[in-house]
This record gives sequence, structure tokens and C-alpha cells, in this order.
Amino acid sequence: MHSQPVTISLKHHLLIRFFHLNAFLLLLITYPLLGQTQQVISGTDNPSLYEKASVSSISDHSTFSSTTTPNNLTDDSLQAETAFLACGIPTGLSEDVGSYKATVKWFHIYNTGDYNLRWRAVGATDWQTATNICCTAFTLENLEKGRTYEWQIQKNCNNGTFSDFTPSRQFTTTCSATNIIYGESPTSNTIKLQWTGSRYYTYNLRYRPTTSPSNWTVITGIEAPDLENVYTLNKLTGYTNYEIQLQTACDRNDVSTFTSSYTTTTSCRIPSLLEVSSSLNQATFNWIAEPDVKYSLFYRSGNSAPFLSISNLTTSPFNLTGLSPNQAYQSFIQINCSDGSSSITNFINFSTICTAPKYGYQKKTFVIAWQSLGSGLLYEVQYRQSGQSTWTNSMTTTVAETTLPGVNPNTQYEWRVRVQCNSQTSSDWSPIFTMRTGSCNPPVSLNYYSVEGGAAILDWNRWEDEKYILQWRSQGQSEWVTDTIEGDHYYLTGLMAGKTYEWRVASRCGRDMISDFSTIQTFITECSNKFFFSGISYATNTDAEIYWSGLPGVKYQISWRKLGTTDWNVSKYVSPGYTGKAFYKLSGLSPYTIYDAKVQAFCSDGSTSSFSDTQTFLTQCGYIGYLSEVIKTPTSVGVRWGGPETGTSYTIRWAEFNQPWQGSATVNTNRYTIKGLKPFRTYQVEVKSNCPGAQNFFSVVSTNTQCGFIWPDNTISSLSSTSLAMTLSDSAIGFDTKIYYLSLNRSRSDAQSISIKKAPTASMSGLTPNDMYMVQLLPDRSDCQEVQSIVYVLPPSLTRSATIYSVTNGNWDNPDTWSARRIPDKTDTVGIRHTVTIPDNTTGTAEYIMYYKAGRIIQKSGARLQTGY
Repeated sequence: MHSQPVTISLKHHLLIRFFHLNAFLLLLITYPLLGQTQQVISGTDNPSLYEKASVSSISDHSTFSSTTTPNNLTDDSLQAETAFLACGIPTGLSEDVGSYKATVKWFHIYNTGDYNLRWRAVGATDWQTATNICCTAFTLENLEKGRTYEWQIQKNCNNGTFSDFTPSRQFTTTCSATNIIYGESPTSNTIKLQWTGSRYYTYNLRYRPTTSPSNWTVITGIEAPDLENVYTLNKLTGYTNYEIQLQTACDRNDVSTFTSSYTTTTSCRIPSLLEVSSSLNQATFNWIAEPDVKYSLFYRSGNSAPFLSISNLTTSPFNLTGLSPNQAYQSFIQINCSDGSSSITNFINFSTICTAPKYGYQKKTFVIAWQSLGSGLLYEVQYRQSGQSTWTNSMTTTVAETTLPGVNPNTQYEWRVRVQCNSQTSSDWSPIFTMRTGSCNPPVSLNYYSVEGGAAILDWNRWEDEKYILQWRSQGQSEWVTDTIEGDHYYLTGLMAGKTYEWRVASRCGRDMISDFSTIQTFITECSNKFFFSGISYATNTDAEIYWSGLPGVKYQISWRKLGTTDWNVSKYVSPGYTGKAFYKLSGLSPYTIYDAKVQAFCSDGSTSSFSDTQTFLTQCGYIGYLSEVIKTPTSVGVRWGGPETGTSYTIRWAEFNQPWQGSATVNTNRYTIKGLKPFRTYQVEVKSNCPGAQNFFSVVSTNTQCGFIWPDNTISSLSSTSLAMTLSDSAIGFDTKIYYLSLNRSRSDAQSISIKKAPTASMSGLTPNDMYMVQLLPDRSDCQEVQSIVYVLPPSLTRSATIYSVTNGNWDNPDTWSARRIPDKTDTVGIRHTVTIPDNTTGTAEYIMYYKAGRIIQKSGARLQTGY
């Protein structure tokens, strides 16, 4: 399938262009001049790729030739995913508007393709367009101040289909002030402020004591500090009235007026005590705890005994144990402010008697919850359909919530709860609460990707915390293979190349409630060479590095030779594969010699791909195969280029576009962070290797108000059966990184996470062998663009891997039962992934048997299984 050329107006669009000129590489990323247009050709011969390419010519560079995605290093080539879904219309449309630009936003449709956007001034005839937008926001530049515009967004579903455009949304270009909507002084020297802002803008704030009207303190360039747009003023004077004003900076020359003054007084605020929950011998205190503030709890029996206290509490809730049963208590919480002042709550009275929870509510579709009365308690729940006179169902639990078993969807229920405080004492029943169950529906947005000869990753959108029943089979078979899944991913193995497979999923909503199955989906397994070989990363006189996008469970082999010779050099297997960028260094090459290189895949079912297209390269000092942004902020840009990470000297210099050079640096690694840039400007960056005869390489990059991973290139540096280590390309920027990792056979709630503080590597432990893991990296900054890097990793077996394994239910002596299309022999490590039957009076032989999930062996009369040769 070939995509048709589309024309993008670059009046307000970000243009990306790649060029090669012999050993030169030019990458332009800029906001083009008003009125320019550029033809951008989208598409390759392989529809499984995210499709992006471009051609152009530039004055003074007339000999540049066009390039396409498979031979260029772009963030699209980092993701070897195929995505064929129903094509939904984007939702959640919104805008952040300034006087001369607007950022339009929408919700992402998970794991599908990119987006096409169009906009125009209201009343205009022609649309301006931008296609193949990867993410969920796009900034429209060079708009007219005070004019009303309309825009629409469309989904490109990567299989040749498109959604309809959304209905038009309108906005008028003006940079509006943003009012402070809330302010409080939780301690005597701080004020917390909240406003409804945008991460695409910055804010200027000024404040002063109302007694000093001429002395404003000004803070500029405030980025939305967290998801709630809360900002804290520190080091204030206690018990002083302040006035505060806020200004929106939509662009460097586009700011709003300051808001009218918001006034508040600093004080050591009385802590907000939300509730005290008690049972026979314990009480739980719940209040709003402020960061970096210490609290003291005071309590006593009756109203005349001395108060007992617990100091230096920093978190809430707090569970107080060891109380006397059937006693009345008084209590209060004291806040201890940093200036030495303190405040206390009013006295809170409670009694240590066995009482029922005071409130209950419906937490999820089939989940109820109630007031927690402490730890180590047993709750009894009764429930019935509304209108019934007797309680027909009951259950017990040790936590203050539960999923109700045996309920029907779309039905009204009544329920009540009581607590067993000890083996002799139970409370009365709580008041009767009501709930209405929802529907038990099959999951939606079924998707598959990372498909190879013997495996595929399946996923779907989950409903709350339900479990799922997954079924799959080879097309034409009548029997389904079934498994129960906790999460919304599944690594399906034991497949055969060249086969069409069917699969479907049902939701297990409650303990005994199952939805209908989803519509049957299909995919075709293929050990393909079309998705992975990307090109030459760098070359020196004696070395070269090639790169490609790998798949989990797949091994790769690289072949290379001098041009014109017949014998190929062959590498060892590069294994294990993962969805991400794989590199292989060719050493001991002859200087100034032309070489060919190609890659072949060896899939998990034993099938092999044909070779990739051959890449031709010259061993010469200083050849750099790519130059790219890695991360950018409003005032810095991190770039990375092809070349040895150590042992080579590079010179990098930069300037505003069409301006004299403004800065330079000599570095001994292939990445650099340029700092101190001006926001919203276009910069030209030049880098070269400092060796004789090396050429210059150019890239133009731009900054904006967003920050985020532009090209998340993270590689697996080591992998064992229970741990992995990654090298993080973003470490050069000095960003903190949040890393989540999760087995695809587990629920998302089981995900583990680590935080990396400006470190170049990350290590994860406690992995399960042969479980596929999804590793997700995010910048640990709330104001950053929601761009993410996902790597799929398959830890190897602890001791061995299967040389042959079952691909379907069948007899041991049938070759079609096995991945290698032969009967296992005494040298094989045999993987059992299905039900394999050894027929009557037959002997099955193997060196070793590995049992996978759902795998079993049935031995008929007189059958034998002989192992351990």
C-alpha cells in the first residue's frame, strides 16, 4: 500500500526535513516563514511502519537527495509496532490561546497511529493542514491577534483508514489573565496559591505586604509546578497580610495584564482534622498534613486525666492502639510551625466502643467501601436486591471495601456492614446503603503489535480493575486455547510463522460475572525483515556501527563484507531482542573501504526472515549517520549524534538561525546539552568529529514552552533472568526520570517504579524469567510533554531455553504439534505450552521438559516419557 502525497502549509507548522549529501547530514527543524509551502510525502512500502518521510531542496544545497524513514534515524523508527484498530474520533478537545498562537489539545487513542489537523480563520474558505502529528497537542503559530479561528482533528489509524474529522471548535486569539482561585497559609511563613493555568504558558507573579504598597517582589517564568497548578510562596513574614497578583505570559512578547490583587494573611493554621474512627481498643486520626511540617497528637481518658502525647508526626492518617475498651477520650492535634508558633484543633471526643461504620458508598461498578475503623478488624457485609425482605447474601473481609460476588449487572442493591471487634463482640449493623451495578462489557480497542514468527503482544482497554478471559486459536481450528489475565496485555507465544490467528477477550467483572466475548480479531505471524534495519550510525577508519529496531524474543544476525567480494562475515546472534534501538559494532575493518551490511531475524518459532536490504558504507574518519534532538526545554536543547560515546573528540557550535555563531564546545562524547537559549527561537547547530578529513554536519532545532523526550533512545545494556539495566539517552539533559516496569501477565496495579536522579543508567531487579515486561520511561516533571518511551523486554530462562516447543494441542508423535515441524528427540529441551498427548504404547523423549502456563502432558495406556539423557 502506498500513501498519497499530501501538501502541508508551513505557515504555522513545524517542518522536519532530512537530507544526505555524500558524507553530510542536514536536519532542519524550524518554524518556517509565512506563506511557504512544502510537499511532504508520507508512506513506505511497508504499512506496518509509522509512516513519515520528506523531500526538499534548499538554495545552495542543490545536490541533496531525498531520504525515507527506513534509512533515517527518527523517533518513528524506534517503535517497531503495528497498530490496526477501529478508527475512533479523537475526544477531549481543548485549547490554550495566546494573542498570536494557540496550542490545541486532544485525548490520545491508545496504541494507534498519528493525527491530521486542520484549521482556518472563521469565514475563510481554505483549511491549513498538518498531518502525521505524533502526539496529543499542536501549536498553531503566527495567528492574528483578536481573530476567531476554528479547528478539527482526525485520527490516522495506520491501516489505510481515517476517522471522520471532529466537529469544529472555535477560539479567539488573546492572552487572557488567569485569576488566582484559591490561596491559603498552611504555616506562618508560606502561602499556597492555585489557579487554572496551562503547562504551555509561563506565569509572572508579584506580591507585597499590604503595609508596603511600593515594594513588589516579582517572580517570573513560573511553570505550572504540578498537575493542580499549585504554587507555594516561601520565606514570608508570619501573621502578615499579603496582596498577590498574577500575569500570564503566552509568549515572549505576549503577556496579559496583572490580575486584581488577591489578599491573604500568613498564620500557623489550625490543622484540619477530618475524622476520628474508633473501635474497642484503637482509634485512627485523619487530618490534612502539610509537607515539612511536624504535628503532635494529644489524648487522654475522660476530661481530667493528664494528656498523653505523640510528637513529630509528619503523615496522616495515624493509628493509635493500646486504648482501654469502653472508655471516653478527648484528643486534639497540634501543628508546630517553623517560627516556633503553634496552633491546635478543638477537642475531639471519641469513645472506644464497638460501633458500626457510619458511612458507606459505591466505589466502582461492583465495589463498595465504608468507613475504616482501624487495623486487624473483621467486617461482615450483607446485601440483597432492592425490594427483597430478607438478606440473601453475606461475606466477610478484613479491609473496608469489597467486590460483591453474585450480583447482576444494571440492578439496584441494598447493603449493610458491621464490625467484629474481637471474638466476643460485634457492632450493630450500619444504616442500609444502596448501590446500582453497571454493565459488564467486553473490553474495547483490541490491538496487537510486536508480531513475529512465533509470538505477538496483545492488549486492550481495561474496565476498572477487572480480570479478563483471553482465547486464541489458529484460524480454521474449532477449539479455543483459554487463559485468565489480570492485566490488559498478554505476551502470546508458541505460534507458528505464516499462520492467521484469531483471538477475543471477555471481562470478568465480579467473582462470578463474565461479559460476552469481544468481536474476533485476527493477525498473521511473519518472521519479517521489513521493520528493523535502520542504517549506519557512524563509521571510523576501522569501525562502523549499524542499528535497527528489534522485537522481543527474536534473535538477529549481522552479515558484512567488502564490496565486490563473495564471502560474508557473520556475527554471533544478537539476543535477546527488544522493542527499541539495537546497535552492533563492526570492528577490524579496512580503512577507506566500501562495505555491505545486512541483517536477518531468527524468530522464536525457529523460522527465519529473508535478509534486509543491504546498506553500503565507507570506512572513513568522522562519518556521522544522524544528528537529532533528544530533549528540549524553553531554554535548552539536548542533541545526540552517531559516533563512539567515548574516545572521540567532537566540536559542536550553535547560533540563532541566520545569525553569527554564538557558542561552541569541545566534547568527548556523542551528546551535548546546549543551555542558555532564548525561548521561541530557531537555532542552527553544527557538530563534527575532530579527526583529519572529517566533514561538518548540521541540524536546526527550535525551543518552545514544552519540555519532553523528543527522541527517547534507551538501550538495554545488560539483561539476566531476574534483572535488567538500561542506558538512558536523556541523562545528558540532567532530567530526573521515572521508570515503571510491569510483567504483561500482571495487573497494572502491580507495576513497580524507580526514580533516577540525573543518572545515565537504571537497574531493575526482581523480574520473572520468561515473563514479557513493559518498561515505560517518563520525565519526572509535571510540566513536561506527555511523551513516553516504552521498551518490551523478555528476561531469559534461569537455566536454559526451549529448542522445540508445542504450538498447538496434539499428539507427541505428530510433527505438526511442534515448532520445528519434527518430533522431539533426546537432545531437545522441550517447551510444553499446550496439552500434548503421548499416545498408547508410545515413548516421548527429551533431554529436559519446561512447562509453561496452561501446558500439560497426558500419557495414554502404555505411554512413557523418557528424559535426562
